[in-house]
Amino acid sequence: MDLLEHENYSENHFCVTDKERRNIKQIENKLKENIYRNFPQIEPLSDSIGVSPSKLKTCFKKIHQKTLYQYYSDLQMEAAKEEILKGKSINETAELFNYSNVSKFSNRFKEHFGVLPSKMLENNLSNLAN
Repeated sequence: MDLLEHENYSENHFCVTDKERRNIKQIENKLKENIYRNFPQIEPLSDSIGVSPSKLKTCFKKIHQKTLYQYYSDLQMEAAKEEILKGKSINETAELFNYSNVSKFSNRFKEHFGVLPSKMLENNLSNLAN
C-alpha cells in the first residue's frame, strides 16, 4: 500500500515530518524495485536516506503499522499472486521470489491470502472456464 493512500495517514500523522515521509516513500520505492530479491539489509536502506536503522524502522512502523520485513513480504505475496494468475507455475513463482522450499512459499501464501496458491489457481481456472 502506498504511503499517501494508507487509511490511517493524515497530515498530523504521529510525529513523522514531511522529510521523514519523503524518506519512507523512497524506501517503499526501493523495496518495490527489488521485489524479486531477498529482503535487503536495513543498514544500506537507512544509509540511503541518511538516517539510523532504528529511526528508519520506527518511522516505517509508525506509518504502516507493520515492520519493513512484513511490508516487503506482503509486497512479494501480492506480486506472487499476480505471477500465478498470469500462468506461472507455483514452483516457478516460489523460485522467482527466492523460496528454496515450495512448501514454505505455499504456507506464506496461505498465511497472507487464506488459501494455498494451488487452490487460488484452481479457483481462477474454474472462473475462466465458466
